[in-house]
Amino acid sequence: MRFRAELSNIATFQYIVSSVSTLAKQCIIKLTAEKVHIICMGDISSSTQVWAQIDVNVIFAEYRIESSAGNMIYLEVVTEALKRALNSGQGATEAVIRLTKKGATPILSLAIKSASHTGKAIDILQEISVRVLKQADMDNLKEPLCPDPDVTLYMPSLKGVQVVVERMRNISSHIIFTANKMGELRLSVEDELAKIETVWKNLKQAHFENSQAASGEEEDDPRALHAVKIDIKMFLKFLSTHQGATSTIACVCNEHAGIFHVYLSPDSSVTGGILTCAGYDGHAESVSRCPCTRRSLNAATELPRFEKSSAAANTSRLSRTIDAACDKQHASLY
Repeated sequence: MRFRAELSNIATFQYIVSSVSTLAKQCIIKLTAEKVHIICMGDISSSTQVWAQIDVNVIFAEYRIESSAGNMIYLEVVTEALKRALNSGQGATEAVIRLTKKGATPILSLAIKSASHTGKAIDILQEISVRVLKQADMDNLKEPLCPDPDVTLYMPSLKGVQVVVERMRNISSHIIFTANKMGELRLSVEDELAKIETVWKNLKQAHFENSQAASGEEEDDPRALHAVKIDIKMFLKFLSTHQGATSTIACVCNEHAGIFHVYLSPDSSVTGGILTCAGYDGHAESVSRCPCTRRSLNAATELPRFEKSSAAANTSRLSRTIDAACDKQHASLY
């Protein structure tokens, strides 16, 4: 089993790991010949799953991987440890990551070459303990599935949304995310004494390849409202993590899930990255067990056809996706 690669875009890899570290203490890194996947399954008490994938050529150069399991390697690692190691590589002139051993312990080694402010060469070696997963562990990893979204629209400023949601967090542990195809978005919370709702109007609708609308299937009333109940703490983590986003697309699968595609940078050379975080209302089970699902979340997140007049015209094709909670009404189907 061998893995060695030169990091050509350490900032992008660092951003993905940093985003994941806010949601999970441990993650599984799946290395293949073409893609790097970051997976956080959670446990039975967790309401969050994370599925990330990025093309190898986006972050690596001189990439080499060999294994008896079809050239795939699964590594379990502490996300905070990996984040700290990558942080030390900021401004590096060269960074090489490889799988090695220290005695009998598997190690992910990060060798960094940098320079001081005086120009003196600095060598940094970071070693992160990992657990190499067996084939049986690999087979247990099942990616969640998701139906086609009922509504897809461009979100208002995430910073502004965060201010609104912060004021709602003391009312309820969940927020109701409601939208329609007329560009209306409602965020609301309620308890037995009060209800608070904030409404945005005239938001632009996004169009995805292979959607029902694109395939010519009959559409419902554009004024019809579609809603999902989202864990408010997890939603706030998402909003605070992606403050630098240039544009965000929200997808609502009625009473099932909310999916948020975040486009981070106008650098069009950065392509092929998707981060999917799936949270379920008190359930850590994969939605692949739900009878209404159609395809995997990553397969369902093909890039939209942007209108030139939209704010997304200035975004990159690197997207991050967070799939928020299943509604309690739907959880009984699991």
